[in-house]
Amino acid sequence: MTFNSVSLLGSSITQSGRLKSLNVELQDLQRQLASQKKHETYSGFRTDAFRIQDMHEQTSRLQVYGQNIKRVETRMNMMLDSVEQMRTLGNQIQDSILTQTREGDVNVEDINIVGDMNLSFLYDLMNVKDGDRYLLAGTDSENQPLEDINGLVESMNVEISNWLDGTQTYDQMITNIDNLSNEALGLSTTLSSAGAVTVKVDDNVNIDYSLKADEQGFKDMLKGFALAKALKQPDEAVDIGTKDEFQKLLTYTSNLVGSGVDKAKNSSYRLSSQYNLLKNIKEQNTSDTGMLQGLISDKEDADPTEVVIALQGMQSQLTASYEVTRIMSEMSLVNFL
Repeated sequence: MTFNSVSLLGSSITQSGRLKSLNVELQDLQRQLASQKKHETYSGFRTDAFRIQDMHEQTSRLQVYGQNIKRVETRMNMMLDSVEQMRTLGNQIQDSILTQTREGDVNVEDINIVGDMNLSFLYDLMNVKDGDRYLLAGTDSENQPLEDINGLVESMNVEISNWLDGTQTYDQMITNIDNLSNEALGLSTTLSSAGAVTVKVDDNVNIDYSLKADEQGFKDMLKGFALAKALKQPDEAVDIGTKDEFQKLLTYTSNLVGSGVDKAKNSSYRLSSQYNLLKNIKEQNTSDTGMLQGLISDKEDADPTEVVIALQGMQSQLTASYEVTRIMSEMSLVNFL
């Protein structure tokens, strides 16, 4: 075998290996174009692999926080809206009492009607739910915080009747109303032991979004609304209670409702401050997630334009290589013997 024949054989083997390598590269470029990813596994990124995995873990964690934020943001909005509606109902009762007292001759039935209607609304608002979760029950979220208002209304009717017929004095009636227990108000027996509700929204931040139906503002509104429904004017012919005491009772009812409205506003402010913190965390979460996704994309994603250009170049190289292979295959060893 001549030197030229050996050289030709070596060149053929080298060309064959080059063709295989070019085909592998071509297939990888076609994969990149289809998947839009530079590599199929982390190992393909070599020294960047651990960094990319860490960024994926951070992104997953931020996405979980984002879901927590979205869920709690909905709940907080529902709670804030409920409290605002409660305060509106309270203002309506105060306005009704004020209107009647300004007119001189009080039509207590008008106050009773507003008290009755608004107490029913208050019942629904204090039992506001997100799915199966009662939002004003703290960690006792599976149980309805305000179980029943019928007992409360009956208690108020008894207190009014006992004052009117002289069974108790006006001051004793007020003391009894002031000291009504949670159970007498219709609140759940398990509510008082319920804890605060918190949610983790960042590696270092927990949001406390607790509002409980047994907070004093809500209890004052309950008592005030029920009392407005139960109010009765003394009948001078048969009752021991006096008209002067009735005027005091109107003022007491209005003040009780007003106290509840003010305290509920403070509760709302407390929740609003947490809501503002949540919004700030949400903005940071969105920003951090976007930044990480951008960094991951820079590392992982293949540029379609660059891949197409590389494909075109690769196809040109393959065409040229196949042409060289064809020419070499025509050069039989017989020609060099």
